[in-house]
Amino acid sequence: MVQFLMILAGTAFYIFGEIKNKWGKYLMGFPIGIIDAIVLRSWIPLLCLATYFVACQIGYGEKNWLTKLVGIRAAITIHGCAVGLASFPIVGWWAIVGGIFSGLCFLGISFPDEAKIIREPWIAILRGLAGTAILLVGG
Repeated sequence: MVQFLMILAGTAFYIFGEIKNKWGKYLMGFPIGIIDAIVLRSWIPLLCLATYFVACQIGYGEKNWLTKLVGIRAAITIHGCAVGLASFPIVGWWAIVGGIFSGLCFLGISFPDEAKIIREPWIAILRGLAGTAILLVGG
């Protein structure tokens, strides 16, 4: 139950960040870390505040340095991997699986987004879920 709450909270912040205010995306680790820290009575999940913030700094977009360096698809994939890896303080080495899964999902989501088959808010919902899904194994 706690894992689902963390996923829903983190996804909600990611959606808000994609649609309304980009700072919401940077703060997606806040509810995840707080919820897990309270449940586990440990400070270690609070590291998610920093890891998700850093992951969202690895962005993409027309003016983004990473996009200019590797192209939009690779930048989206790298961003997805970073968001998946950000759960490391909670799930440990399972975050590697999360990073791979999230990166592949972000890449997959980019195709229907580019073709305008699916649009916001569904793009943000899918990305938020992909980036936090690995929390099902930990927390």
